[in-house]
Amino acid sequence: MAAPETEQKAVGFGTFGGLRLDQALDEVGANASIYEHDIDRDGSTGRFRSRDGFQKLNASAASGEYKGLYPHSAIRLLAVKRVKSTEAKIVALNKEGTEVTTATWPETEAPSTFASIGTPAASYTFMRSFTPAAKVVRFDGTTFTEPKATIENVTETGEKEAPKTEKAMPLARHMVAWPDASNVLVFANTSGTVGGPNGASSSNSHVWFSKPGAPEAFEETAFIRLGVGDGEEITGICVYGAQLYVFKESKFWVVSPPSKNEYGQPVFSFREVTLGQGSRVKQVLTEKLKETSDRICWASQDGVFFTTTDGIYQTRGGEPAKISQPLKPLEETVPFEGPMAEFLSGSVESFRWPATGILALGRRLFVKRYEFMFLYDMNVESWTCWKMPSVSFCIWTGLTGGGAEVAEKLPGKGEDATEGGTKAWSNPENIKTESDATFASVSNISGSEKAHALIASKFGFAIPAGSTIQGFRLELRRNGELSEKEETIGVLDGTLKLRKAAVTVGESKASPSIWIRGWLTQTYGGSEDLWGSTWTATDVNAEGFGVFLQPQHKVSNPETKGVGVAWVKLTVYYLTPESSSGVRPRLFCSQSKTVFWNGPSAVEEATFPGWAWQSGLYDLGSEDEKTLKKAKLWGAGTIKVATSKDFKAIKERETFAMGESTTQKSTNISDKAILFSHRFEGTGKASVQKFIRYLATTATSGSQSDPS
Repeated sequence: MAAPETEQKAVGFGTFGGLRLDQALDEVGANASIYEHDIDRDGSTGRFRSRDGFQKLNASAASGEYKGLYPHSAIRLLAVKRVKSTEAKIVALNKEGTEVTTATWPETEAPSTFASIGTPAASYTFMRSFTPAAKVVRFDGTTFTEPKATIENVTETGEKEAPKTEKAMPLARHMVAWPDASNVLVFANTSGTVGGPNGASSSNSHVWFSKPGAPEAFEETAFIRLGVGDGEEITGICVYGAQLYVFKESKFWVVSPPSKNEYGQPVFSFREVTLGQGSRVKQVLTEKLKETSDRICWASQDGVFFTTTDGIYQTRGGEPAKISQPLKPLEETVPFEGPMAEFLSGSVESFRWPATGILALGRRLFVKRYEFMFLYDMNVESWTCWKMPSVSFCIWTGLTGGGAEVAEKLPGKGEDATEGGTKAWSNPENIKTESDATFASVSNISGSEKAHALIASKFGFAIPAGSTIQGFRLELRRNGELSEKEETIGVLDGTLKLRKAAVTVGESKASPSIWIRGWLTQTYGGSEDLWGSTWTATDVNAEGFGVFLQPQHKVSNPETKGVGVAWVKLTVYYLTPESSSGVRPRLFCSQSKTVFWNGPSAVEEATFPGWAWQSGLYDLGSEDEKTLKKAKLWGAGTIKVATSKDFKAIKERETFAMGESTTQKSTNISDKAILFSHRFEGTGKASVQKFIRYLATTATSGSQSDPS
């Protein structure tokens, strides 16, 4: 009988996955990755590429260190500059990183809260530090000044009192502009008991609102108190989907744009959402972090993300969903050896929650924890970890370049389509005009009934041929109850999609929130949101391109007498062949005396480490030792491959010189172990699309080796 021969069985390492720290190393299967380190993922293809580089915006400052960063406009980036322990400055940087305006901060503690708001007169950024007696400072693009408040009260009978000028601004720890509430500036968690406008009685549970379009004018009754006496303070605020989100430690509130009573005074409505047991929203306010300007909550096109004592959560107004579960082991211990231990260096403290800052750029969420940055890719729901020390970060669009073009249109046609619904739209053509006086409506909808679909089309876009579509933003002017006498509302978005060639495509952007009474403009999508489909200029310019809306009643609510849609408006973001090299919004970070920016065209600085990633540990289906033979790699650039066997130290093995274009190369690497791990490092713009090792197994006589 002939002796057994050896055959080679292909074992694919193409599925790299995301951070899988929620499982012990010996529990991870053949398609799960342990970690990714300093790399970027193309969310649309799932492929990895070399990490976007970091490049200096400015030469190192001659004196002082940059702390907090905040974007004022496309041409001015504000930075907190600590000169010495008793002196801080606020500086405005231009797109070359030059300090064009500088002011000495009036307090020892530098500003840590910022908010920008546009008015007919100018665009302003307001700022303030956490010092109880600190003043509010305003920047208008040129100079820093200390504004004064004007008090414009209205009596209970509707009479306007004489304005009181030159009064104190609210002394708040948190500020944000609220465009959908007629462009008011919001102040939350005021210092002391008299921190309201003009020294009005206030507390850390108060939220104050300026007059519409007038950030320095106030009415002394324009405030709400949330959770008074609960022993907690407001820790953060942001605006999402036209609504204001106000966070305390164990709960948050969703506040709707105010209506007015018969005397013209604002009337607010809000609802409370409680966090899970043991989860708290707290700020990390060490001396090192008080001047960072980083927030604990951030609103993006995908909802509101916020950091708590037990991880990162996402909400769109309902019960929050935890998205950081794969990172949980980092909070407790580092039971890793080999490559993982090398990366973490045994550190535990740097991973404890809450995070020190959170923000989103498109569909990528950045979470900062001291020397590490976690990046959450919403397209593929996975985490990447950057070992990147940073003091503060922000999103800014101020570098040279044209960036995305913008086109905005109302539809040329509105129509009713059954689409399985039971309630028809009256006057669907009214959605073509930007006015609340005329509208499309559906009457008497109840139970779980669906309305007919309301379809908007013939937008008449003229996107230049060859343009790259970047995203869509939809504005929907809607009313959840047309009858003023009815007390109940109960209609949801149901289904909200785009249409291509008169066919509904992609993902629904329907919000889980009930339509509120009164006309409200709700926004969906954004500059980098393609609504789950691919698009060409021809698709968007066609008459069949449009919007599909089919509201549905919430089954538990009583009948809704009537809902309305006044108009829909679509904004298309695109890059022409001429502007495709233009600048997109980028992540900016401060570190010591320098400000860096991050992007695919950046030249990587020595300050930050080179990129690498781990393909995962694989048991290949048994506890016995196996032998891996030949290695085959598909990719581009120069790739160094290293291996780790049975949790042992990393060993450099092979370099693949792939060239500029994607190609395939193979080589002989022999490894014998129970568990295998592969690490890839690259130089230049390198990428790996697929990696295969061949498992040597015993075969019967006559079997042939894998010829590939």
